[in-house]
Amino acid sequence: MHMRTPLPVLLLAIQAVLVERPLGAQQAAVPRSTCYALQYSSIEQGVERQELPLTLRFHPGVARGRLTPDDTTPVWQGHLSWADWRRIGDSLELRLSNGQFELLGWARTVGDTLRGSFEYRTDVVTPRSPHAFFVAVRVPCP
Repeated sequence: MHMRTPLPVLLLAIQAVLVERPLGAQQAAVPRSTCYALQYSSIEQGVERQELPLTLRFHPGVARGRLTPDDTTPVWQGHLSWADWRRIGDSLELRLSNGQFELLGWARTVGDTLRGSFEYRTDVVTPRSPHAFFVAVRVPCP
């Protein structure tokens, strides 16, 4: 006689195996959104200044979450746009895409400030993608 595992139990077991665990045991979930105002210290040739976000909202998460450019930059308003953040060790990976190009960013936290850069990526093959370097200061979310 074979016993069959009920489907809901099986799905819960699969989910438990596939769910990504936090990177550090001491990491706590971000309780509410955190916002940052970005200032660019250096923008390399090939990056369009008007396409860079001026503010970012980090939505709650433990080791990852949704990211929203909280400004009026039209390029981030399209239906193909998406963005997220992920904690990797002591750094943050930031990804923003609008279906035409992508900004892949890395940042480190220094107090209430993020310091990092965005790599500007398109489907055009180049020897090196241009970067925009930023400092982001925590601000109240609107």
